[in-house]
Amino acid sequence: MDHYEISDMYANEVEDRELEGSVENIKKLFDCSYVTEEQVKKVAYLVESSKKFINNNKLDAIAVRCWPEFAANYGISPCAAMSILQDMGYITACEGMLRQHFLCTQ
Repeated sequence: MDHYEISDMYANEVEDRELEGSVENIKKLFDCSYVTEEQVKKVAYLVESSKKFINNNKLDAIAVRCWPEFAANYGISPCAAMSILQDMGYITACEGMLRQHFLCTQ
C-alpha cells in the first residue's frame, strides 16, 4: 500500500480533446441540469487526470479519503469521477468503504 496526496489525482495535465470527450460522456451519464458547466468540467478533468495518475503509478486500485479535504482543495467531491472510473474498469473506493471493510474483517 502506498500513500499519495489527493492533489496528485488532479495534478496531471489534461488536453482539451480529452476534456471535451469526458464532458460529453458525463452529460450522457448524468442529469447535469443542477450543476454548473464549471463543475462538469472539474469532474471531467478529474476523471482524465485520475486515469493518468493511476496508469502512471501502475496502481491496481485506489482508495480516497475525500472529506473534507477533496472538496475544500479541488472544489468538488470526487464521487462522480470515481463512479465513472469504476465504470471504465478502475477499482476505486472511498474512506467510508475502507472503514466498512476493516470493520467487517476484524
